[in-house]
Amino acid sequence: MTAPLLHHVSTAAAFNSLLGKRRIRDALILFYIVTFAVSMALSFHLLHQIQQEKRQASPNSHHSNNLLFSSHLQQQRYHPDSSNQQTPVQQQNSMIDPIWTCSSSNNTSNTGTLHNNHKLVFVHVFKTAGMTMRELLLRYAVACHKGIGIVSECSGLDTFNNSSSLSSSTTTSASIWHNGFGSKQGQPCWMKALPRSNHDNDNNTPMSPQQSSSPQQMDTDTVATKLDVLAGHVPLGVEEWLVPLDNNNNNNHHTVTYLAFFRHAIDKFVSGIMYQKKDQNYSCPDILELIHKRVKGELHQGKFREGYSAYLLTPTQKQLFYTKKTSTVEERTQQILRNLQEQPILVGIVERMPESLQLLQFVIDSRQEQTPLFEKFGMITQERANVVDVDSSNNPQDTSQKKRNNPSKYSTSKVVQELQKDAEIWPLLQEYVKYDTLIYERALQLHKQQYEAMTALQQQRTIPQIDG
Repeated sequence: MTAPLLHHVSTAAAFNSLLGKRRIRDALILFYIVTFAVSMALSFHLLHQIQQEKRQASPNSHHSNNLLFSSHLQQQRYHPDSSNQQTPVQQQNSMIDPIWTCSSSNNTSNTGTLHNNHKLVFVHVFKTAGMTMRELLLRYAVACHKGIGIVSECSGLDTFNNSSSLSSSTTTSASIWHNGFGSKQGQPCWMKALPRSNHDNDNNTPMSPQQSSSPQQMDTDTVATKLDVLAGHVPLGVEEWLVPLDNNNNNNHHTVTYLAFFRHAIDKFVSGIMYQKKDQNYSCPDILELIHKRVKGELHQGKFREGYSAYLLTPTQKQLFYTKKTSTVEERTQQILRNLQEQPILVGIVERMPESLQLLQFVIDSRQEQTPLFEKFGMITQERANVVDVDSSNNPQDTSQKKRNNPSKYSTSKVVQELQKDAEIWPLLQEYVKYDTLIYERALQLHKQQYEAMTALQQQRTIPQIDG
């Protein structure tokens, strides 16, 4: 009797154990099924959102926003300090404070200079009307007795902490500006300088732009003491190189205002390709084929167009990003967007050149003494704005300059129109330049805020004062 009883007991125990394992197995299976269902539901929801965004974008628009951006990047791109709640106009007022007037006198202690230690640095981003702005600023400097340096080969400016890596027999090693990044790494920065002291010759007449000096290495002493304007391929962050050589002289502290222009991303990219091949007798089909290969090849490698990183990241930021091998294009774009928000940048838009030149004149020619010069380069005065559409982006051909710098054999617009007809390459091209598009859209928003702030200040100045 004992043996059969023990057998039944052990069988019951084994059955209960098996039943418990089955319950655990069933519970796990149920858990996996629920998890999979939730995951699929989230995926379908995300896909539905993306498809909605694609349907909202106009497929026939030249600059359609049919771009599959990271939703996280879009949501996180602008976060001003919530503790300092300001309207967009208030935030941009400091960017457009006038820094100079234009004076016919060469005496820098007179009212011709509102801020003697203020520097204007034009960051020439590739294919954003840079040659036009260089010429305008050079002519402004000659007319207004400002020192100017036309900079070349300095977009890879090194951090000031590494400045001892280059020496010179005529200046201290710490004062030579040189490249720490890019194809010119280790090489000095160059400029053609027209210092304040050179504006007057023996006949006391202003020098012409053609009389500016031959190229020379950039050094802190010349830039800090003899120049008011830097214009060329130079990045944000030059203020760290303006450390006074005489640290005991508190008057050597410098304040920098940056000027940078932005352009529709696809136009900018296409124009750059055409410029690089302008001497190789490329036909329009050749250019289109080249763009096809470039875009497909880069996207296949997981690369995107970064047309602003060389200019709108400071040397210190570049050092952090480029020494961190895991740095991503999203991170670099985020930093550029923060720089646009936080750095003192006067924002110009190629497609809104008249408005951009109004902003620039407001800042560096506050008495409007050089209006004919600004008009020559495309600015529209208020009198003319009363009879034409002041928003040049609505009808840019009516206000474009007659003179074209760096002309190509074919117009950018013609090549873009041909690309737009290609159902295969057009969405790939949009994807390829999507981060530059994100930067352009933010710059355009800031530009409009600055223009609105300038208009408000101008209206305040024209309101008659009533004696109390």
